[in-house]
Parts: sequence; structure tokens; C-alpha cells
Amino acid sequence: MDSRIRLEWPTGADFLARFDESSRTLRPLEPIAGPRGMRSLEIYFHDRKTEFHLHAEVRDGAIGFLDEERDRLELVLTCARGESLPYFKRRHPRYLCSLPARVTLADGVLEARAIDLSEGGVRLAVPEHRFRVDLTIRVALSFPRDLSLELRGRVASFCQSSLERAIGVEFLFESAAQRAKLKAAIQQLLSSR
Repeated sequence: MDSRIRLEWPTGADFLARFDESSRTLRPLEPIAGPRGMRSLEIYFHDRKTEFHLHAEVRDGAIGFLDEERDRLELVLTCARGESLPYFKRRHPRYLCSLPARVTLADGVLEARAIDLSEGGVRLAVPEHRFRVDLTIRVALSFPRDLSLELRGRVASFCQSSLERAIGVEFLFESAAQRAKLKAAIQQLLSSR
């Protein structure tokens, strides 16, 4: 099942009417189908022709925005209010995925799952919290067709909901060839969908 949720709003005012600022909870027009827990979320405002990507927690048919995503949520709210947005664009598009991963830390190895991936980094669902921002780790990703890549990375963020925890990792490439291998692996993954 696709863990992505796409919510389209005619106007930012429509979004704000369904958003509770005190609890940072959104009650969409239709209840959210699918599993509870952390999900990738796309919010699109037709009046501004603007789209946002962030992670949120689905609970009881509503969407709860995570503390770790407050900067991105502030961009969404700024846009919904009709205010000017600061320039903000990712260098590389993110793609939803579900790939086995292994994280090597100084004190051991953890099994994980890549839940979104770009040419610059990965978001990993992890079984436990042993991470801090700026920690250097190694991430081994297992792609289809027996392709695997091991990359060095820096923990850039940590998100935790009541049901799931994830880390954002920025890749620290050791060569241009390593970057090219990742790009080719992503293209192969996308073409196999």
C-alpha cells in the first residue's frame, strides 16, 4: 500500500479552516485511509499553485504534524495565509520507496528501512533511537536486482511519532563515481515501477 497522502485544497483559507493551530492537527475533508503512523504528505494549494512535502502522523482519521517538521509546517501556514514565501527548494527530488537498509554505527549495526530517497540523502525508519544530529554513520541500501550500495552519511534530522521513528541522512559521497552509482540505482528503481 502506498504510504503517501496527497491533499489538494482550493485555497489556503480552506486548509486553515480545518487546521487546529494549538494541537497542530489537520482534519481533512475525507478521513485518511490506510495505516496509522508516520506517512509522507503532499499538500497542494490550487490558488497559489504551490506544493509542499513533509512527514506527519496519521491518528484517528486526522493528521498530526510532528515537532521535527515545524519549519516546513510554518512554510505551509505562511502560504495558506497568503503571505510571501521565502525561497526554499530541495536540491534533489525525493522519491518514496521501501528498501531494506542496514545502518552501521560505532557500537553496532541496526536493520532499517529506506522510506524515501534522493540523490542527496535518505529517510530511514529505524527500530530504536541511538542517533543524534551530525552523527556520521554508514548506510547500506539494498535495491532490486541484487544491487546494493554502502554510503557514508550524516544524520541531519530525527523524527518520532507514537508509532514510528525515522532519521534523515545526508549522504557524504567519497567520490563522483559513488554519486553516479546512486543516481543510476535511483533511475533503475524508478523505471521498474
